Amino acid sequence: MAQNLAGNIQNIVQGDDITITRTIDTLPASITKCWFTVKPAKSSVNDTTAIFQKVITTASVPGVGAITDDGTTDGVAAVRFELVNADTVLLENETAYYYDIQVLTSTGKIYTPEIGQIKLKSERTKSTS
Repeated sequence: MAQNLAGNIQNIVQGDDITITRTIDTLPASITKCWFTVKPAKSSVNDTTAIFQKVITTASVPGVGAITDDGTTDGVAAVRFELVNADTVLLENETAYYYDIQVLTSTGKIYTPEIGQIKLKSERTKSTS
């Protein structure tokens, strides 16, 4: 499986709704579950200390996301994570946070196709309605 161990999500604004899509290739089996986790530090602290975590399956859930292609056909999967205002407002502007994307395959194996940093810009307008 191809890995991106220096991912970088930037040029997004604190408080905005954001859709993060990824293609995951050279899979040994289809994926059944996928996690996008954001933490304040690189250290491998428990997921309970995560700022937020999105857990997706093939069922599309608004404000969470979905596995849009499980990779069964050609070993290439596609995932979509939906970060909403309630998620991104938790991140301080101009501060580096750490994220990873992990997948669970149909054979029960766990893989981490991406690890990186996420850094947001400060919002200017606070109105939401």
